[in-house]
Amino acid sequence: MTEVSKFAFPNANYSRQPGETFSWQIADPADRTGFEVADALERHFQSDLQKESECEAAKKACLVDPLTGCLNKRYLEKFIEDGFDPINDSGRLGVVYIDINDFKLINDRDGHAAGDKTLQDFATFIHRSMRKHDTLIRLGGDEFVLLCPYESARNDGPVVDFEANLMLGIESNLVKRSDLSFSYGVAVFDRKIDNGLSNTVHRADGRMYEYKANASADS
Repeated sequence: MTEVSKFAFPNANYSRQPGETFSWQIADPADRTGFEVADALERHFQSDLQKESECEAAKKACLVDPLTGCLNKRYLEKFIEDGFDPINDSGRLGVVYIDINDFKLINDRDGHAAGDKTLQDFATFIHRSMRKHDTLIRLGGDEFVLLCPYESARNDGPVVDFEANLMLGIESNLVKRSDLSFSYGVAVFDRKIDNGLSNTVHRADGRMYEYKANASADS
């Protein structure tokens, strides 16, 4: 035999790594016993493959909001824990914190089914408006976070420039085109003041509340 086998029997050798297809070699093609053993083990490994697939699907499902199809808060937590590392990564990441205005009134006036439909439609609207490499996350209720990677041949430009460009994009692509009123705050990871991406999210959240307060004062 030329391959290292995971299982070895007198009549046949069998090998498989997680996520790979089942393979086997028969030592003596004239001996039917090897084929019978291989057939039984193949059924066993196919069952393992199905279990692995189901397990992987379950893991992904845990990161998806079932109502809107967006990624969920657990995804953001995992992303912060072991995903994008702004300190070591050569790129830059912007965070947009979004909150639908007066969403409670929609639920109270029109019912929770209407509120759910509003959330679904709003998520669909953002998905269609955002760049293909942006990531939309529903934190819960009527709060969303949009993760926006910085795209440029130079990624060391001033943070304020990236923030300003993000705000212009949100205003032109979302605020002016949305049938739904919402407040937002923008923050870009800045290694001078953020010791992690969670700080950036917190700053974006704070700016969202400032936006909401200013809008209320102007109305």
